[in-house]
Amino acid sequence: MPYLPTGWTQECLNKASPADFAALPSEELDLVTQSLAEQYGQKSNAQRKADFRAQLRERENALVEILERNQWQDDWGFVLFRTDYADEARWERFEEEFTRMIDSSIEEMVDERSKEGLMVKMVVDGDLHGASYGDIAQHYASVKEAGEVPPGLDLPMCLVVDADTIASVVENHEQPYIVAANTRYHYSQAQGNEDGHFKVALKFLLPDLYPLLA
Repeated sequence: MPYLPTGWTQECLNKASPADFAALPSEELDLVTQSLAEQYGQKSNAQRKADFRAQLRERENALVEILERNQWQDDWGFVLFRTDYADEARWERFEEEFTRMIDSSIEEMVDERSKEGLMVKMVVDGDLHGASYGDIAQHYASVKEAGEVPPGLDLPMCLVVDADTIASVVENHEQPYIVAANTRYHYSQAQGNEDGHFKVALKFLLPDLYPLLA
């Protein structure tokens, strides 16, 4: 049996989202991660392959089902805020690589109509250079009030791109990522700047995180 964080059941662990894990205290997160890794390591190669194939089917079904259930006629995806404006060339390269990576992550999962409907609304405003997550949450609310967030992008989380995020994508890091930030989190009441947001590997952004939020 894997380690269960305080107050969690096995069902909670099975259904936990990236946000749930990100909210755990670091000590508990280390324990559950180590426990899962040890459990996984005890499986045979055949079991690992079977588990992987099952996970792929579940991921594909989750994304397809959410798109079909909501039946958006046009766009689905995320609102993204750029918070680093130090190097325009690096930003342009980020845009290219980011688009290529997320398109690739759903290549075999959804139909052509859904691929065409995928939209990442990029909010580019020099006043957001170095913006805090609280600033982003407020800016998201303003964009939404202005009617600029389509239903398929109206989620409790948005994407944030800072200098580190850009580096992870354009410098061929092993795990390119982006930051997902809670647009409804009370950042002004948070202690420190570690709550309300977490990193998401780009290959998991659409297949895994989107269905949990939509």
